[in-house]
Amino acid sequence: MLACEVTKCHYTEKFIRAKIGRMNDLYRSQFRLPWALYEALQTQATENGISLNAELVQRLQASLSPQPNIDDIRQELSRQSQQIDLLRESINRLLISIEKS
Repeated sequence: MLACEVTKCHYTEKFIRAKIGRMNDLYRSQFRLPWALYEALQTQATENGISLNAELVQRLQASLSPQPNIDDIRQELSRQSQQIDLLRESINRLLISIEKS
């Protein structure tokens, strides 16, 4: 077992190795941002309840993810629109049935 002298706490070797392993998977960097962009990102991070770093990582990952095909989106919207129309017809039939009884 390894000891942490500064805080007088004890960590298991497994915990420390896991922490170091995660740190090795990260690239540490420093970027320059315009103040307005920094403030906007910090505001969004605060509103989302996450750190500025997490906000940046999420946004960068999203920008590098494959974008959905517009034709697939149109097809899905058309399918959902048809389902909505069928539901409307069913609701109208039920209302007419209720009014007659």
